[in-house]
Amino acid sequence: SAMKKPAELYMRERMQISLPSGVRSSDDQVGLWPGTREYSMIGSDLVKAARSGADLRDQRHLRQLMGGVPIGAVGDRFWTKIESEVAAMLATLDVDFAGEVSHLIEVEIDGAWVIDTIDATDTQVLEIAFSGAHGRHRTRPWLRLALLALSEPSKIRSAVVLTRLDKKAEENLKKKVDGGGELLDADRVAVERFVLAGESETDRSRSANTIVQFALGVHQRALCSPLPLFEYASWADLTKSSHVNTGLNSDLKNPSAAAIFGRRTFADFTNPADVFGPLHPIDQDFATTGTRFQAYARALQDCFKETTMTR
Repeated sequence: SAMKKPAELYMRERMQISLPSGVRSSDDQVGLWPGTREYSMIGSDLVKAARSGADLRDQRHLRQLMGGVPIGAVGDRFWTKIESEVAAMLATLDVDFAGEVSHLIEVEIDGAWVIDTIDATDTQVLEIAFSGAHGRHRTRPWLRLALLALSEPSKIRSAVVLTRLDKKAEENLKKKVDGGGELLDADRVAVERFVLAGESETDRSRSANTIVQFALGVHQRALCSPLPLFEYASWADLTKSSHVNTGLNSDLKNPSAAAIFGRRTFADFTNPADVFGPLHPIDQDFATTGTRFQAYARALQDCFKETTMTR
C-alpha cells in the first residue's frame, strides 16, 4: 500500500527496481530467543494457522525445520509463551473471528477506479497484528472500512485492531504482576475499535470519500516522486524527536526507503530548508505546513482523526 510504504511503490513502478521488503539475516546461529521481528512473524503465522483451523503442532514442526527458534527446554518455554499469547488474542471478547466473507469492491472516485476484494463481516473489519500496538496498524482497516462504506453504504461496520501490548503497556503490566495483581489473558492484548465519522449514511459516505481521496492522492504522488511518508515515523508524535527517530530506525530498514533516504534523522526531516516550494510541485494542494515530512505526517494523522470515531 502506498499509504504504508510509498518508497516501495516509487522504486518498483517509477524506477522499475524491485528490492526485497526487508533484510533477512543469513546467520545460521540459533539464539536463545528470537528477536522482536522474528517473534512477530512466528506469532503471525500461528494466528493465521489457528484461524484456518490448522494444527499448531504442524507450524511448530515447520519452524523448527526452518531454524531460528530455540530448542530443548528453552524451546518448550518459547512455544508455551507464544502459543498462549496467540490463544489470548483469539479469545478477545466481542470480536467475530469466524464470520468473514469476501466482498468485491468496485469504487470510482474522481475518475479513478479502485477494484479489490476485502474480507469482512457485515459489522466488522478485523485487523490482527502480532506486534506492538502502533498507529501504523490502523492504515489497512481504515482504508478497508472506507471502501466497504462506499460499496455498501447502508451497512455500518466498525474496525477492530488486535495487537500485542506496546512497551509502556508491558511495563505497566509488569508492575501489576510484581505488585501481586492477577494476570489475565485479556491483559496481554491491545484492542482498538473505531468507526467512520458521521451519524448519517451521507456523513459516513463523506468520511469514506475523504479517506479514499487521501489514499489516491498519496498513491498518485508516490508514483511520481519519493514521498517523505513512512509506515512508523509518520504515525509518531511529531513533537518528540525520540519517537520519530525510533520510527525512522524501523522505516529505514526497508531497502527501498533506505535507498532513497539513506540514514536521515529527525533533524534532517525537520530542517527548515526542506519546505514546500518550486522544487516540490508534487506537494501542491496536498500537504502544506512545516517541512515536507511534517506536512505529510500531519496530513495522515489529521485525516484519520477527522474521518473516524473511537468506539
